[in-house]
Amino acid sequence: MTQRPMTERQGQVLREVVRYRDACGYAPTMREIGCAFGITSTNAISDHLRALERNGYLTREGERARSIVVTEKGYAAAGSPREGHRDPVALRVACAALRANGYGEDVIAHTLGVSVGTVQATLGTPLGLAKCGGGR
Repeated sequence: MTQRPMTERQGQVLREVVRYRDACGYAPTMREIGCAFGITSTNAISDHLRALERNGYLTREGERARSIVVTEKGYAAAGSPREGHRDPVALRVACAALRANGYGEDVIAHTLGVSVGTVQATLGTPLGLAKCGGGR
C-alpha cells in the first residue's frame, strides 16, 4: 500500500499532539485535540489519527484515551526536536524557578534547550484546555 502525503490538517493535528505531550507529559484525548481546532466531532479527529498511525507518525493502543505515542518519524514531521522525552515535572519546576527569578521566556527556553512555545505551554494552561474552558 502506498503512503499518502500528510494533509495540512493531519500536520496540524500531529503538531498539536506533540505540543500537548511536551507541555503536559501525556497525550491529549480526541476531545481535547478537537477542541484545539474547534472540531466537535471525535469521529473526524479519529480519522486524522488513524491516517497518521497508518503512515507511521504515531501509534496508539487501540482506541484508549491518552494512548497516543508520537514516533521518531512523527517528531521529525512535526519539526520538533523531541522535547517530550523530558521529565515534565522537572521541566515545570525549572521553568517556574527561572521565571520567579525574573527571566523571560526566551532566556528560559535557551537555558533549558527547549522552544519558547514549550516554555509558554509549561508555564500556562495547555492551549487545548484553555480553549475548552478547563480540563473536562
